Amino acid sequence: MFEADVHLHDLGAPPAIVGGALVFGGSHVRPLAHRMVQWYALAGPVRLLVIARERFSDDDAVSGTCRAANEREIDTVLADLDNYLLDYAAFILDRDETAIRYRTSPIVSIPAYIHTNSGLVMVDWDYTRLLRKMTVRPSIDIVLAQIAGRSPYGSRTIVENLYRTVADSVTTVKLSGVAFCYPPPIEHEGPRVVAPNVDLESVLLETIGDLIAARRLSPAQVAVEVSGGMDSALTAMAAASALDGRLLSIGAQFSGAMGRAQAERRSLLVDRGGFDDLSVPAERYPPFFPGTARRTGLNVLPDDENYPELFEVMFAALRSAGIDTLVSGFGGDELYAIYEDEEDGDGVPRQPFPSPFLSPEGRRRAQAVQSDYPASWLQPSCWQSAAARSQRLLRFGLWPVYPFINVSLARFVAALPYPHRRDRNLLRKTLTGVLGSSVFETDYQKEAFGSVARRGIEENKAYLLDLVRCSPLIEGHGIDGAVLLRSLEVPAISLDKPTFEGLFRSLKVLAFFA
Repeated sequence: MFEADVHLHDLGAPPAIVGGALVFGGSHVRPLAHRMVQWYALAGPVRLLVIARERFSDDDAVSGTCRAANEREIDTVLADLDNYLLDYAAFILDRDETAIRYRTSPIVSIPAYIHTNSGLVMVDWDYTRLLRKMTVRPSIDIVLAQIAGRSPYGSRTIVENLYRTVADSVTTVKLSGVAFCYPPPIEHEGPRVVAPNVDLESVLLETIGDLIAARRLSPAQVAVEVSGGMDSALTAMAAASALDGRLLSIGAQFSGAMGRAQAERRSLLVDRGGFDDLSVPAERYPPFFPGTARRTGLNVLPDDENYPELFEVMFAALRSAGIDTLVSGFGGDELYAIYEDEEDGDGVPRQPFPSPFLSPEGRRRAQAVQSDYPASWLQPSCWQSAAARSQRLLRFGLWPVYPFINVSLARFVAALPYPHRRDRNLLRKTLTGVLGSSVFETDYQKEAFGSVARRGIEENKAYLLDLVRCSPLIEGHGIDGAVLLRSLEVPAISLDKPTFEGLFRSLKVLAFFA
């Protein structure tokens, strides 16, 4: 939630609010300027604290203030953050320790990226601005892991000396280096017995609605994502119930049999929710096309939004319609934990398909990359999904709302008996009750970008072949360029799914470092 350039030798300078930023010496901390964010600063004898937080529905507090405080008051404010149920971030500047600490919430819908250089600490929610200020070197082990289909959750990124803040953590920067403090691991307690006569479907719908209504939303400025999938379906219907006013819905529309089924589900949702709908044809915006975001190096991190070519068009349309908040179903897949003694959970980790695009040494190095983030109520992939999209949303002035990314909700679902969690039955039955149709229980084919991605590769083959031939990553780093070229030379439609997905991951990495 911050953009900042802080020289550690400036920590003792007196602070002042100038142009929406906290300025001290030659340094500044600029909180994100958005209607949904309230921020303030406390200046103590030892620490300078800047807090930015997502507003509750009744939060009319003035934003952009700075006042004196004692250290005990700063401790109290930091302790109170443990009970803050929406997103927040705290920027703590410690004069005695000559240190900067960045604390995140368990939601962390807006991660920050951090780079250090000889006493200068640069922080930004938009990594592209940081990358333009630094010397970019690939972190080869992370590169290889991403090509192999492994993206362990943690603070390291694909770029050396570029760190990302993660959920419920504190990142500390000193002259001696960068350190990370993660929360303690949790232990799942397993399923519990549901009390008689409890309507779990109503509980889930009302909880999602309450999580949406808790925020300071203005229906005229809110859009809901309606992809035709289950997770966005529930958040959209919960938003329609919780907010007074006709909402705008938006979604990418696919072609073929999958697209026809998707269009029918979207039509049902738009009708039941009373939405003003905007549908964008996905086939018109395949990846790697000229003039799109991915054609510019250092512009789309490989673990960023898979299809910025499409979603930037959607986000621009929302901005032009006066929308400043998007409600999405990100994190829904991750709610339905399966325990080892249940039929879907055999306790054997799912291994990625062995990437044919890595040498044996490259595969060994990729497998050696492990996450150091502890076990948590929320699954890391939900935070990764949020991180992948949020910065792109914010570039278009859109605040992301992810109701499923909530620790209390995750604990509730994890405690349900297996029949409710299996195959997301609770979600399916909830949608049946809301929509008056069992389409999500009986006839649901999930939408997928595979055909659009294959077309993007096929129609931009000359560019992609040149990208591989000229990439500085090919020689001596464990990536097999010859296999990549051979895979590009055959029709994309002929590649089996694991090989195609590995090719797409590889091309995303090479395009970023082009």
